Amino acid sequence: MKAVSAVVGCALLILAAVLFVHLASTTEEYSRYNIQWNGTSIFSDLAEERGAVEVRSPDDLAGYTGACLLLIAPDTDFDDAAAGAYRSFLERGNTIVLADDFGTGNQILGALGSEIRILPGNLSSMDMEYSDPHTVIAYRTANATLVDGVETLMLNRPAALEGGEILVQTSILSWIDADGNRHIDAAETLGKYGVVARESVGAGEIYVISDPSLFINTMVGLDSVRDNHRLIGNILEGGRPLLLDAVASQTRADDGIAGILHTVKSTTLIKTTLICTVLLLGAYAFRRKIF
Repeated sequence: MKAVSAVVGCALLILAAVLFVHLASTTEEYSRYNIQWNGTSIFSDLAEERGAVEVRSPDDLAGYTGACLLLIAPDTDFDDAAAGAYRSFLERGNTIVLADDFGTGNQILGALGSEIRILPGNLSSMDMEYSDPHTVIAYRTANATLVDGVETLMLNRPAALEGGEILVQTSILSWIDADGNRHIDAAETLGKYGVVARESVGAGEIYVISDPSLFINTMVGLDSVRDNHRLIGNILEGGRPLLLDAVASQTRADDGIAGILHTVKSTTLIKTTLICTVLLLGAYAFRRKIF
């Protein structure tokens, strides 16, 4: 009887652990394991369904040609080795899409040899959604693969861009809201501001989107908002290998429960061990006619 209880107890514990790993989440902003409004779990699931590969080390970029690497809300600077690996990846004919507003995007752009820069201050506009000047409407101004089929985008507290070829920009009723009061003041200037830009570097190209929140669950879940879904679809379905950065992007999981979840969910050996353990316990129970 004790043997029966031990086998059943072990099986239940293992099954509970597996269930916990697959249902648990974190609250870290932009984390792929955050199912709340500010996480990127929905986008990450869509990317995985389309065969996206996660890049956890600069060395993982070696050998790719014609691929697209997505960096969302980077918060880590590149050291010399990482900068060299990413720039080599870009110059070999790959594409990098960087979505950032006030993180380490400018440092990364400089390391990649790009002239595009992200300007400080929230971009606001009288051309807005939801009666909120921080929900800026922007318009396509040039053609490129990333914005194919995109006419308008809705952005949430974006930054402004300078340099490169501007592909999407706001209307002239826009300003950089330096004091955050949602009103145009004497020291602030109305004008058109770029929010999506493109630049060639070597044989590759880099796109910069000045609003990483386009990829959070709240924004992805807004099905009918402008052409946001078309932009995301162009990234996901570009007919080329899609890589998701987990070196500098905040979508990575490296702290607390998020780190544990990432390790278990992304490690084939651990998954295989759990499955084999459950199967062995089941076989033992069947052989002993416990069930």
